[in-house]
Amino acid sequence: ILDRQGLYARAVAQAQILARDSKDITLALVENRVDLALNWYGAELNVATSVTVLPLPPSVAEHHALRLGLLKSSYNLQLAQQFITFVLVPAQQQVLSRHGFEED
Repeated sequence: ILDRQGLYARAVAQAQILARDSKDITLALVENRVDLALNWYGAELNVATSVTVLPLPPSVAEHHALRLGLLKSSYNLQLAQQFITFVLVPAQQQVLSRHGFEED
């Protein structure tokens, strides 16, 4: 997003922190170490009572589908298959939807 706007180098140079993942970004917001963060929308929904979450329009941040995959060489193949079956239940789909996941 920042690169397309020609802002990436400037944003990195002026960043107060560079976090390694969405959890660290969220923690920085909740602990008031930063005033603003660019993060994955679903990650911030968990703390929406503590921070204001503003979704970016598709013209700024394209929608990217997340996939749930199963490796043929999975060490716990049966457990992985059970998990996939579990998350496909409509009640679990509603839980995922509340946390920012959308059907593709």
